[in-house]
Amino acid sequence: MNHFITKSEDITADKLSRLLEQPIKIVQILKTGQTNMGAFAHLIADNRMLFIKWTRPDSYSSRKAQFNRRAVWFSKLQEGLDIPAVKYFAALANDEGASTIILEDLSSTHTQWTPNLPAWEQHCVDNLSALHSGFWNDPRLDEIKPNVDPETVGEWRIRMRHRVDGMFSELGLSDKVEMHDLINQPLWEDYFDRVRKQPLTILHGDPHPRNFLYSTSEAVLIDWELVRLGVPTVEDLMHLIVFSCLQKHKELIARYQRQTPYEEEQFEYDWRIAILLKSIACYSLLGNWYARKAIDGCL
Repeated sequence: MNHFITKSEDITADKLSRLLEQPIKIVQILKTGQTNMGAFAHLIADNRMLFIKWTRPDSYSSRKAQFNRRAVWFSKLQEGLDIPAVKYFAALANDEGASTIILEDLSSTHTQWTPNLPAWEQHCVDNLSALHSGFWNDPRLDEIKPNVDPETVGEWRIRMRHRVDGMFSELGLSDKVEMHDLINQPLWEDYFDRVRKQPLTILHGDPHPRNFLYSTSEAVLIDWELVRLGVPTVEDLMHLIVFSCLQKHKELIARYQRQTPYEEEQFEYDWRIAILLKSIACYSLLGNWYARKAIDGCL
């Protein structure tokens, strides 16, 4: 069973350090070009951490028009959840209405940091956090059997490797052995070993390269598709997570492409790839050019 802190008064630096296993660095993502659907927050349900993605709509009028739909969605998420809200992470919007993802190192900052959020955004964050805690503390998790077999994992691994290799080819960096090592070591060895060994397995529903969070030392799988509009209860969320596997892959890809347009030529503006390039190919003109271009476009 996964143990999570569900009362705000139980949050201490020591408990959170043990809970999260390793520090989480502060990361900011600023992404433009989202469609209206992209303005909704998305959740990754992972038994160690919660990610909240908050993308801006195309205009202020779009944002205002979506307020009622958001309110309905989050009220549905809260149905059936009788647990305290724990703010693991908060999504902030700056003065210009753009959006960020903030991953806080909770072991040192959570109790000292109070985000200044509008009331409705605070409500969204609270509900997502409560949903996350509710899922991982649900006793029904003990009854769930592994949702994949070794053969399925093998197929998934090959597919994801091809996608990462494709990204390197686009960048003209397919011969960079050290870059492959950076991705392959934590992703293929650690992640898929965990898939085989853990009693509960979550597979990514949309494993293209832009759904990876890159840093200088790890590649963290990010799933923006595990929660969809209108999920009413923990049970429905559990169903989505457990069964978002290979058979759903094509549907997830199609839905992602409709909701979040991302043309192939735009990948160089993705700051996640820029960080990877800057850290590994720091002496490469191509790597530095992409890094500067992407980072400048996000500021």
